[in-house]
Amino acid sequence: MARRIKAMHFVSGLGNDGVTQVIKNYTSRLNRHYDIENIIVYQHHVDRAKLAELERIGNRLYEIPYKSDHPFANLRDTYKLIKKKSQT
Repeated sequence: MARRIKAMHFVSGLGNDGVTQVIKNYTSRLNRHYDIENIIVYQHHVDRAKLAELERIGNRLYEIPYKSDHPFANLRDTYKLIKKKSQT
């Protein structure tokens, strides 16, 4: 049996911008047509409506500390998340 593909997308924020729209379009097609787990990792500036929309289409979302304010916590949480998701 084939393993499920996992893709992690790292963005600084999720709002009404082009990056969020591209991620939404890209992941909605992938989620519909392929057995893939899209994981979106963001740091700050979250539009709650966009967050809900991205979850509704099947993405998993995780928030990590903002790199400029907490560089070591950002690195630690990024490492932990990658390690956790690569083992499951």
